[in-house]
Amino acid sequence: MKFRLAVLFLLFIQVSFSQTVKEKIPTYFGFQIKPIFPGVFIGTTTFDSNVDGFNTTLRQATGYSFGGVVRVGLTKLIALETGINMTQRNYFLDYSIPDSNLYMNSRLRYLTYDVPVSALFYIRLAERAYMNVSVGAAISYNPTVVGVKNTEGKYHEFNQWAIGKKVLGEAIGNIGFEYRTQKAGTFYLGAAARIPFEPLFYLKSSYKNQGFQIETDAENQGRVDGSYIALEIKYFFPLIKIKGSPIKTPIE
Repeated sequence: MKFRLAVLFLLFIQVSFSQTVKEKIPTYFGFQIKPIFPGVFIGTTTFDSNVDGFNTTLRQATGYSFGGVVRVGLTKLIALETGINMTQRNYFLDYSIPDSNLYMNSRLRYLTYDVPVSALFYIRLAERAYMNVSVGAAISYNPTVVGVKNTEGKYHEFNQWAIGKKVLGEAIGNIGFEYRTQKAGTFYLGAAARIPFEPLFYLKSSYKNQGFQIETDAENQGRVDGSYIALEIKYFFPLIKIKGSPIKTPIE
């Protein structure tokens, strides 16, 4: 079954390419920005741990991502999209020792850089309007340790560490709509989802008080998957035509 699907997919690409072999398919350059939100339906957005009366709660907050994007046309209906992005995931941290009436909170910022590669498929809705669907993967480069420290009085000290892998793979998917113009460029609005193949990081918490210390088990109690959904906004610069160039865009 998988072999048949692969053959049909290759035939579809061949037919699409044969229709445009005499034309140069354009490559687009642009940028994107994404407000990102907790992946309620695709991941874990919060967790709680309790060790010897030391409570820690982590909650995913809104963040953002932005970067450059390159779209390489293969046919009029298929393209590859890549680029480089900076993504900041934000988390709220609440920790407490109820028996000592200690309650504190802080914010953890986890900054990553990634290089995505997606296969993109167009569905033409009107002369200048298209629907896009893409799937792919990304390689992200992450900090190995990010820490937050808080103190209460002279003796009470809380520490939080996000311990991650330097390189991590992530699955990505997008769906959206774009409007193309010859002079003003291309405008895109859609939704995106991202799911790391492994936990984004492990959260380790500790409480110290005059030589007394409590620590959480990061591997078993602090797994943070980092999945998110996002509103995706893209802009591609208009094509620069050279006199005599055979390049034709899909709206011509």
